[in-house]
Amino acid sequence: MAAHDVAATFSSPYSSPYAVLSPDLVIREVNWAYMWVTGRARDELLDHYFFDVFPGHPEGADRTDTQRVSASLHRALETGRPDTLPLVRYDIATRRTGDYQERYWGLVSVPVLDRDGAVDRLVICPVDTTGLVRNYTRERETALTLQEAMMPGPATVTERMAARYRPALSGSNLGGDWYDFVELGQGRFTAAVGDVVGCGLRAAAVMGRLRSALGALIRADPDRPGSALAMLDRYARSIDGALGTTVAKVTVNTDAHTLTYGCAGHLPPMLLRPDGGVDALDEALSLPLSVGPLHRARPQARYTYEPGSVLVLYTDGLVERRGEVLDVGLDRLRRSLTDHATLATDELANTLLADLLTDRPTEDDTALIVTGL
Repeated sequence: MAAHDVAATFSSPYSSPYAVLSPDLVIREVNWAYMWVTGRARDELLDHYFFDVFPGHPEGADRTDTQRVSASLHRALETGRPDTLPLVRYDIATRRTGDYQERYWGLVSVPVLDRDGAVDRLVICPVDTTGLVRNYTRERETALTLQEAMMPGPATVTERMAARYRPALSGSNLGGDWYDFVELGQGRFTAAVGDVVGCGLRAAAVMGRLRSALGALIRADPDRPGSALAMLDRYARSIDGALGTTVAKVTVNTDAHTLTYGCAGHLPPMLLRPDGGVDALDEALSLPLSVGPLHRARPQARYTYEPGSVLVLYTDGLVERRGEVLDVGLDRLRRSLTDHATLATDELANTLLADLLTDRPTEDDTALIVTGL
């Protein structure tokens, strides 16, 4: 099939960008949309080797951008089947100055077979996603700034307590996790973590409202976290985007050596005992916020701990992995706590993040509190 026949097959007044390449990756045909999106005239494209026209940024990402595109094109040529590259950064030099512009693309490569089943031509269809990626990046940075601004600052962290927030490094799941703690005096303090369903600026804004409300409620009645969660549930029903939020709240009395806690749909806090054993605080679990009947009570439970214990509150990003049963992640957390039971709280917080997160890209943000008792 000749290049102009392939072009006619793909042409339409509303065509997406496409180019027709020979099996040796020489450009044989392009449409106007391809010329427009690449900023190249027809004579700059036709009969030129693809990677001579678009060499990629010479210093970009160790040239992995060029390698990924080349690998995709060759897979299509070798297999005779379409190949899709969902997202790749591939910078293009401007015609006037030669400066490289940051560009992001999706790429579909479709082989055209001859009568004998061999690849005669390769049609490539790039999708310019640069605008979407830049918008996402701006929203992510704004959400992260808002998220961090609403967290307690380093000056409020006590010697016995360490708090960490780790944003998602992949995907768009940033914005919903938070931690909080309040010194109440007379040997008491509270700690909480929560997770808003959703991501981005909206989730960060909902997080801020719920965190502030819970802080006020627990100050009014610090010994009844169950009651605070019940009232927070009623408030959450008035907030668009709060449905399904999970929260774990613990009040600590260091004089009586007791923990009073409640969990609204949240994973149970962990208590590391001085002997290295780990107990899950799972006797006061209830549904997430805004789920189920209105005006229902929220349970709370009390736990008497030994001095020298360590309390750990966390969000699901620390333990959940795609395709894995949640209990596996919880067991991994227990083992890490036992293995590093002698570390100080600050070192333990860092070690937990390193132990549980560094072997994979984090697809969800993570909030973590580690406090010595």
